[in-house]
Amino acid sequence: MYYEDEAVHDIERTGNKITAVVDGSETYTVTLYVKADAVYNMTCTCPYAAKGEHCKHMVAVLLALEDGQLQEEPETDGRERTWKDIL
Repeated sequence: MYYEDEAVHDIERTGNKITAVVDGSETYTVTLYVKADAVYNMTCTCPYAAKGEHCKHMVAVLLALEDGQLQEEPETDGRERTWKDIL
């Protein structure tokens, strides 16, 4: 399976959208739309999902997220800090 074969990579979150790349017979992009950490829509660039179905690539991304593979970036106040700021 794609998740077990570590075929899911480049997982990124921007606002309410999570995107990931899944390597299968082709390389596909999966997009999850989330609200309050609940998925309300999913898309994939594979032919099966183009028919309006949920696909194995989506499942692989969900499993990767469940496993904690999405690394949340720490929130900042918008400015870079130097070592002098920290001291």
